[in-house]
Amino acid sequence: MLTRSLLGLKISPLVMCVLLAAAGCTGEAEPNAPPAGPGPAAGFPDPDPPAENASGTPTIRQIMSKLTKGPNSLTPVIGKELEADAPDWNTIQPQTDEYARLAAAMAQNTPRKGSPESWATLSAAFGKSANALNTAAKAKNRDAALEAHSEITGSCMGCHRQHRTMGPGMGRMGGPPPPGGPPGKDADKRPGPG
Repeated sequence: MLTRSLLGLKISPLVMCVLLAAAGCTGEAEPNAPPAGPGPAAGFPDPDPPAENASGTPTIRQIMSKLTKGPNSLTPVIGKELEADAPDWNTIQPQTDEYARLAAAMAQNTPRKGSPESWATLSAAFGKSANALNTAAKAKNRDAALEAHSEITGSCMGCHRQHRTMGPGMGRMGGPPPPGGPPGKDADKRPGPG
């Protein structure tokens, strides 16, 4: 094989192209070859999503990452800041502006699963709550901001059930309850297996 005999040699890219062309490498895919590049497996999220949609709108994954991925994402940060007796509105207001902008961008995306009608309804409600959060922050109304933040965090699972593609290891949503029922304060009173 040509490439095995050349592995130990340092060859310029131009020489390598000439050698590959001479060996019959045309760069065209074989008729029965799978598509090139790592794509998402059926039903699983794309492991390497595009930077943004063709329209320049951030993808759902990018938006959700900025809003909810980890303790330094906007949802938990804003929630923690609102817990203060005297929230730092100068810090919170730019965050809620970004939150409202990202929520509006969410509606411009198309999820991999679920009906368009459901997506339109849920993303509009999400945008409305994000705008309420932003309006409350601009008015320095802590109670209204906390209420809007609570609406946002309470809406996650309803949308995820309809539109989020769940792969292995991504939670037990939709699956059967664990043996003995869900864990809770009365878990020690349930009969054990057997």
